[in-house]
Amino acid sequence: MPDYRRGSYSQKDALTLAEYQIILQDASANGIMCLELSGEGEPLLSRNLQELIETANRNQLMTTLITNGNTLTGEQTKTFRDNNVTLVFSLHTLDKQKYEQDNHCGGSFDRKIDHINEAVKIYSDTKTQENGYDVYRLAIHATLQRDNLEEIEKLRTFCRERDIFFSVAPLA
Repeated sequence: MPDYRRGSYSQKDALTLAEYQIILQDASANGIMCLELSGEGEPLLSRNLQELIETANRNQLMTTLITNGNTLTGEQTKTFRDNNVTLVFSLHTLDKQKYEQDNHCGGSFDRKIDHINEAVKIYSDTKTQENGYDVYRLAIHATLQRDNLEEIEKLRTFCRERDIFFSVAPLA
C-alpha cells in the first residue's frame, strides 16, 4: 500500500478500496492463496485495512499482517482473529530504553507489550496442529542486527512463555 501519509505519494496514486477488492478477488480466482500486508509505513494506519482483510477472508486468502502494533486495539485484534489473520508483531529488543530511543516515542514500549499480551489472550484458541506441526496465528519477528545480538534469547524466552511463534532473520 502506498505510504501517502508521508507525502511520498499523493492520494491519487493509491489504489481505491474497490480496486484492491477486485485484485483480491482475481488473485483468489487464479489460485493465489496468501496475502501479506506489511511495509510502506504502518499497515494499521491504512483507512482500508479492515475492509481489505474482510475481503481477503471472503475470498479464502490466508492473510498475514506484519505490524509494529503500537496503535492496535482489542477490537482490531478480534477482527483479525475472526478473519483468519496471522498477526505478526515486529519486535527487535525487550530493552525499553533502547526500543523507545529507536522509535523516538516515549511510552511506546509498554503500550506495545500490553498490545502483545492482549493479542495472546484474544488469539489463545487459534493454535492448531496440521500434519504433526504446530500452526500459530500469532508471532513475533525480529531482525538480527549488530545492536540486538544479545536480545535474541530473551525474545525467544518471551515468546515461549506466551506460546507465541518466534522468527528471526538477518538484516538484508
